Amino acid sequence: MRICLKLPRMSKRSNSSKSILIGLIAAFGIAAVTVGGSVILAIQAGNRIDLTEEGGVLLFQIVWVAAPFVALSLAQVRAKRAWVAGVVVTLMFWSAYLASAYLSHGGGANIGMGLLMLASPLITAAAAFGASALRSRK
Repeated sequence: MRICLKLPRMSKRSNSSKSILIGLIAAFGIAAVTVGGSVILAIQAGNRIDLTEEGGVLLFQIVWVAAPFVALSLAQVRAKRAWVAGVVVTLMFWSAYLASAYLSHGGGANIGMGLLMLASPLITAAAAFGASALRSRK
């Protein structure tokens, strides 16, 4: 008597796992460049950044910026327009954040901008998934 076990093909699963992994790497790469760029601009403007004190904040910001892209990755969205829309919206938020910091003359925290930045991953995800859902006209 011969028993044959059919093992499931792993190529489809490994391709999806590979796709998710590449997406996660891209998500944290986008986030690191975004937050790192703002740190570099802050240093060039003459601000001192003490990584022993600001390290946790910067790590939180990287995770927060990466969140919509992690969602795209886990949903296996491969549409280029979704990722581009997410990057564009992210850069718009961070540009406004940096402009707010440079233009504030009295010092103190800009509470409105802080709240907007807390909501920015949700808005970015909505824009990215919305762009993914758009069908191109032919």
